[in-house]
Amino acid sequence: MSEMYVGIRILSVYLRTRDYYAASEKAFLYPELKDGFIPQGIEYDSGSDCFFICGYMSGKDRPSPIYVINRSDGSLRASASMLKADGSVFRGHSGGIAIWDGLVYVAGTYDGLYVFSRDDVLASRDGSFVRALGLFPLTVGGEKITSSFVEAHDGILTVGEFRMPVIAETGKSHHFRGPSGKMQKAVALNYKLDASYPLGISPEPFSAYSIPTLAQGMFFEGDKILVSASIAFFMSKIHVYESSSLEVCGTFGGLPVYSLDSSAEREVMTLPPMAEEIIVLDNWLYCMGEFAAEKYQIGKLFDAQWCWRTRAGSGPFGL
Repeated sequence: MSEMYVGIRILSVYLRTRDYYAASEKAFLYPELKDGFIPQGIEYDSGSDCFFICGYMSGKDRPSPIYVINRSDGSLRASASMLKADGSVFRGHSGGIAIWDGLVYVAGTYDGLYVFSRDDVLASRDGSFVRALGLFPLTVGGEKITSSFVEAHDGILTVGEFRMPVIAETGKSHHFRGPSGKMQKAVALNYKLDASYPLGISPEPFSAYSIPTLAQGMFFEGDKILVSASIAFFMSKIHVYESSSLEVCGTFGGLPVYSLDSSAEREVMTLPPMAEEIIVLDNWLYCMGEFAAEKYQIGKLFDAQWCWRTRAGSGPFGL
């Protein structure tokens, strides 16, 4: 990679993110970046007033972590290393995290959702191991999706897949043409959260979404559905959809599929590269950034070692 190319990329990122940084502030430092942590997922736990964040470690010798960050001062409260339910170490790509009723759900990509005890995670110190209570598979009507992100909201657990041309393709049954006429090739499933089931999730989903390529996270805020999308050093986007405008565009495994396409889109925000999961808390938008990882040296020029938060309604960010 030539110095000229790198210089052009840095200038491009700077020019296209000035509004974002002008409307944003530092929330907390990511832990253990120098040890190889690659940030992916974020969730807020009101009971502890903490952020739970997850990701994976560069290389394959260290287990994937869950960190708990105090909201008040950004300090590290807990640090856990994930084990599968059978006791083996989980070193996979944990792309998202959600919390509901004392349970922590971690998106385990090809495996499904790993489910942990919230109390076990909060009690962990210095990377001590926490063992999954179980693994929730993501299948319906003979169809299966990968779990790249997960979000708990309004008694519902939404789990979605990441699709990228050539690198992370999906089957034709995942492809839907929305009201706008555009074809989208990834889906997210909606499950009812129900404490009567061992892992807190009703086994069968009740509906699905058709979602954009490169989706990295979803968040539900009132009548708005936010989808973050990113890849490599291209600028990230957050697409904001109006839930009342969604239309059914087909079925997936027998489920109705609601289209998140431009026909229901009300806003698009531009963020720095590699935006991952997002949450909105007290009118602030928090965004996890893979850009922070040590292997992406360019991120240091933009203080990417921090998780940034943006005040909704400031600058170009309406929400």
